Amino acid sequence: MWKMISASAIVASLLLTATSMLAAQATTKAVALPAQNADNAVQAKGGPAKLLKLEEALEKAAKQNPDIILAKAKVREAEAEYNRLRQQIPAKTAELYADLLATSGIVKEVEAKLTRLKRVQEPTRGAGGAAIVTEEDIAAASFSVEKYRADVQLKKAELPLLTGATVKDANTAQPKLEEALDYALKHNGDIIVAEAKLHVAQTESDRTRQQTLAKIAAGYSDVEISRVLVDHAKSNLLRLKTLRSRSGTVITDQDIMEAETILARYTAEMALKEALLHMLLGDVIKPGFQK
Repeated sequence: MWKMISASAIVASLLLTATSMLAAQATTKAVALPAQNADNAVQAKGGPAKLLKLEEALEKAAKQNPDIILAKAKVREAEAEYNRLRQQIPAKTAELYADLLATSGIVKEVEAKLTRLKRVQEPTRGAGGAAIVTEEDIAAASFSVEKYRADVQLKKAELPLLTGATVKDANTAQPKLEEALDYALKHNGDIIVAEAKLHVAQTESDRTRQQTLAKIAAGYSDVEISRVLVDHAKSNLLRLKTLRSRSGTVITDQDIMEAETILARYTAEMALKEALLHMLLGDVIKPGFQK
């Protein structure tokens, strides 16, 4: 009876059986991956590692995946810059506001001084003797008035840059300090840009996390499929060797070599997929050779 069985028919039958069982096992078998050891490192040597559930792997990746960690760091950086500007801009606004009030007070003082000097100068014009108020005194006082007026205008022009007020708003009456601070927090250009960058960083972090976890879930499925293929390739090789050991079979060395090649390919593919999963999980792969 064994003489009637060809090697090709045996191989075809085994592969067909493996394919049909693969579909069933891929959906019913628990998905697992070798877990890291106690020092948070996966070594490439030693016996079979402990299996890690998919849910545990996803939770672990959310904490240890390099891409997720980097994305979270960018969020923290953007958030820190946003908070820094929300403190810095109001402080600068308050300082500029105080300078503006102080300079406006000085303008009133030098204007009053110029007015007094002009009043004193008028009666002394044409009178004999030295003038109490000279033209130089008037010129100096006038220069001070113009200087401080220009300083006030400069500070008034700087204030909208901090608060984010438009030209129309800037030309209206000067707002109270509380109003200026509140307006700056809502309309300052730097704060708006920082808030937008924070939103982008948070969105990118969420996208990176979702994509990474999706890759891990898909990788688990791929590893399980590869594991089933490896198991059936092992069974196929064992059955071929068993058939060959019996007298009257036509199993050749070529058949054995082909089965070993298939097993080696499936084993290598599974090892590669597991290594990629370990990278996604943030495991440290220590170099070494399995003995």
